[in-house]
Amino acid sequence: MNESALPEEFGAEFTRRIRHGVFLTTKGDFVNSMWLNWGSVGYRWRRYCCTAFIRPSRYTAEILAKHGEFTISVPHDDRYQDWLRVCGRTSGRDGDKLAANGILTAPAREVSVPVIAGGGFTHFECRLLQIVRTDPDTLPTEIFDKFYREQGNIHDAYIAEIVAAYRS
Repeated sequence: MNESALPEEFGAEFTRRIRHGVFLTTKGDFVNSMWLNWGSVGYRWRRYCCTAFIRPSRYTAEILAKHGEFTISVPHDDRYQDWLRVCGRTSGRDGDKLAANGILTAPAREVSVPVIAGGGFTHFECRLLQIVRTDPDTLPTEIFDKFYREQGNIHDAYIAEIVAAYRS
């Protein structure tokens, strides 16, 4: 994506909505989407990037390691919360949860993975650049204790170039 092509407000929308959840969509044998609520949009290596924090045990992590593309659909409001709940509670390993729950997709412009269909979204199309494994010994004790002591399975950082960004 051109260095000046990402409208500043798109990053702000992502930051404002990530705490409520956004859709991270991948495509393997079928389209799969997860509820993402840890991530950031920024600038790295002279390109706009999105970083998604995903546990390695997630089906999404498995697909990303194989296919390297994803989309993020940021809802502008709460009307898609039911769809997000489905994506957060159901594993794609169990089947096509989007089709089973009437969650619609639309073709992306630059990547092979679709976006979530409907109005009221900002979409980011992304190509994976790097996966950064988190070393638990480098985390502050407070963060480790709060998020990982009992669960383990620490989130890794999936850094991707944003190759297209637009609203629907």
